[in-house]
Amino acid sequence: MTEATASADIVEAFWDKQVEIAGEMPPGSAWWNTPHLIRHINKIVCGEPIDGIHAGFHRRINQLVADMPRPRKAVSVGCGVGTKEMDLMLGGEIDTFECYETSGATVEISRSIAKERGLGNRFTIHHADAFSACTATDFDLVYWNNSLHHMMDAKAAVQWSWDRLRNGGLFAIDDYVGATYNQHSPELVAWGTELMASLPERLRRHWNGVDVLPPFCGRVDLQYIIELDPSECADSASILPAISKRFREHQIIKTGGAAYFYAMQHIFHNFTSETDLAFLTTILNADLEITHRTETQYAVVFAFKKLGPLAAIWPNRRKRS
Repeated sequence: MTEATASADIVEAFWDKQVEIAGEMPPGSAWWNTPHLIRHINKIVCGEPIDGIHAGFHRRINQLVADMPRPRKAVSVGCGVGTKEMDLMLGGEIDTFECYETSGATVEISRSIAKERGLGNRFTIHHADAFSACTATDFDLVYWNNSLHHMMDAKAAVQWSWDRLRNGGLFAIDDYVGATYNQHSPELVAWGTELMASLPERLRRHWNGVDVLPPFCGRVDLQYIIELDPSECADSASILPAISKRFREHQIIKTGGAAYFYAMQHIFHNFTSETDLAFLTTILNADLEITHRTETQYAVVFAFKKLGPLAAIWPNRRKRS
């Protein structure tokens, strides 16, 4: 077995396990299933605090592809169970999705969900490596949603995306773009520690009902994260530079995460009263400030494979961000 194969097997086993864990997690505990946080992020992305995870991202995609000729073809790498892609399709602007996923357990779940939703042949998921299996070059949309940061070579993944698009096609990501292997800057670590120290113990209780997050933050142990999942944030700090270099026509929307992703994971179920939620809003506003001062954890990016001026392809739509 080669080292590359061994790493792939570790990654697949890790994500098969995550399917089980996700089923145990109660609503409102992690940032991605907390309505208050979702509305905050959607407002940054599309200008309105709408409900629905990635709803702001999808609204913008639908706006940006609306004038493209049909049928509109999309491809997604590391789609998980594919519900994000299915939701985007059901929004009406994307006609077909080719999806790729390395977790076999996840693929089986995905196919069952697609059948239940009546998507038929419009949604196809492959248990395969997209970089070797997908060779088409006429996609209208290359879609990345919390999977680009798992690529071992961000520059190569962005170039692959460029190569898969037809001229005028859209590259769109909603992803972690922070420090590689979560090796955050000293300033961000200090900010996170100060934030956690400001929270009373009742707001630091983990959703498992047993643990309490400590009133300090630190860097994740590098060796630990590599052994757990060598693909986790493997080259994430290179994502935005790679996009800026490859796509001349692009828009980057930083959505933060120093608080909700780095410091406060899995404790949002504790914020229940109006006073607590007001406090959470204050934290999220501070999160955006530190994001622009140091590093953002998450970002949404829209980029076109087109040689003409940006204004010619989205004349007024940028104003909605």
